Amino acid sequence: MALVESSGARIFWHEIGQGDPIVLIMGLGCSSALWFRFAPRLARHFRVIMLDNRGVGQTEAPRGTTIHRVSDMARDVVRVLDAAGVDKAHVLGFSMGGMIAQQCAIEHSARLRSLTVLATNCGNPYAILPNWEVQRLLFDRRREKPSNRSAPCAPMFTRVQRPRIASRKMTPSESPAIRFVQVTTHSCTA
Repeated sequence: MALVESSGARIFWHEIGQGDPIVLIMGLGCSSALWFRFAPRLARHFRVIMLDNRGVGQTEAPRGTTIHRVSDMARDVVRVLDAAGVDKAHVLGFSMGGMIAQQCAIEHSARLRSLTVLATNCGNPYAILPNWEVQRLLFDRRREKPSNRSAPCAPMFTRVQRPRIASRKMTPSESPAIRFVQVTTHSCTA
């Protein structure tokens, strides 16, 4: 178990695998333990570094702190990179972890080899939200039976599809299911 000090918090982090470093940042309220299926697969080709965000898992946030800023959590990622002895890493964030990853790209771009965000947004007033029907489907539970709550997700779990590979041919050293892109910083404003 490794802990690193960051702005009054003690950030829990751990790593598996060898190769180019990749940091996995989980979403709101979830610990790094939820990477349990994804991380071992990445570890076949990468040094996978995972951390628990403030207020989650084994990370120790300052007492009485209930609000954790995304910029503080982006700094936490950099502190973990420092503790791991990593100058630059691929950064992958899921949900709120994607917002943290984007903040890392904005404030600490020299530390990123690439940026991958999953199921996230840029977190500002100009973010494009799902339309009303999608929001109702995802969040309105009043008219729903408990037995069919997972129905919208069924297509994702009942059929395994081969991932579509990008337009260029991949080299044998690259994982067939993973392709990273160069970091580009774009404003999410109108």
